[in-house]
Amino acid sequence: MNSRSRQKGLSLAELLLALALGAVIVAGFGRMFAASRTTQAMLEGQSRLQESARVALDLIARSARGAGYVGCDSSAAVANGLNGAWRDLPEVRVASPVEAFDGVGADSDDDAWQPSLAGLKATDGSGGLGTAPRPGTDVLVLRRMEARRPLARSVGPLDAVVVDADDLDLQDDDFALLADCARAMLFRITSIAEAAGVATLARTPGPGPFGNRAVALGTSAWGGASGAEGASVGRVVTDVYFVAEVGAGNNRGEPVFALWRKVGDASVAELLRGIDDMQLLLAVDSTPTDADRRADRYLSPANLGGEAVRAVHVELLASSIDATAGDRPLRRVFARTVALRPQLLR
Repeated sequence: MNSRSRQKGLSLAELLLALALGAVIVAGFGRMFAASRTTQAMLEGQSRLQESARVALDLIARSARGAGYVGCDSSAAVANGLNGAWRDLPEVRVASPVEAFDGVGADSDDDAWQPSLAGLKATDGSGGLGTAPRPGTDVLVLRRMEARRPLARSVGPLDAVVVDADDLDLQDDDFALLADCARAMLFRITSIAEAAGVATLARTPGPGPFGNRAVALGTSAWGGASGAEGASVGRVVTDVYFVAEVGAGNNRGEPVFALWRKVGDASVAELLRGIDDMQLLLAVDSTPTDADRRADRYLSPANLGGEAVRAVHVELLASSIDATAGDRPLRRVFARTVALRPQLLR
């Protein structure tokens, strides 16, 4: 018998068995692939929310560390050279370096926060945040001096303010602090004239709460007689951080929230999406006039009185925004405590 007659094909049973085994193997690979994709999506989601929280906390920490800085001695009292009272000047209320508002209501009215968010608006109706914070979330306000420039020479109570013109980072209409190691005064720069390497900052009196009053710069000269030692001028910066909705939804049609910031009188800006909530605690010194500057207790914003704030504890609820596993986005709380260090920023 030749070899051709001995060849046989697969039986039907063998073929069905092979197909069944193949289907089992393919199904197994499919499940492994799906599990791998799910794991990868979860890892990517966790990475995104961790990065979002880290960046958000870094931004807040940078502002918080300098809160209260007014120059050589940041414990010095700040005099107000503007027409409005401090309560009417939320965008430059540097005498209150830290303010916080506790979201206690379910709506977006000012009184849904304690103290009321109306305190962030000037009496003429200007100011405010420009967009409503998410109900139940907290609002943080941090104020400081930056772009500090030493005086070019001593400044008498009725003299113009003169600083070195090199790399000057001040502009017309900036709100500024004139400070030495004993006192500080807020004023508005109405114009700047540069000549012979120095810049003369005018503070012409003007109307409205944010205009300059026609008052002297204190009762004595600023800086030392031989070089204006310790005296400087810097711009006032107010950062307001809060959580609010953005004009987009996630992949389940749910609203998306972000960390927002308003700097001075500039328009509010969205900083970072995927921040769903911010909660605050303030570490305070109940006896700020003694030699011990350490905090002795934590208070919620609603319970803050006249105590000196020494540190800010921030908790952020970060979200992956889109659902990455199951039917919900990943969410996790990140926290950081930031000590105010205005005395170190000389």
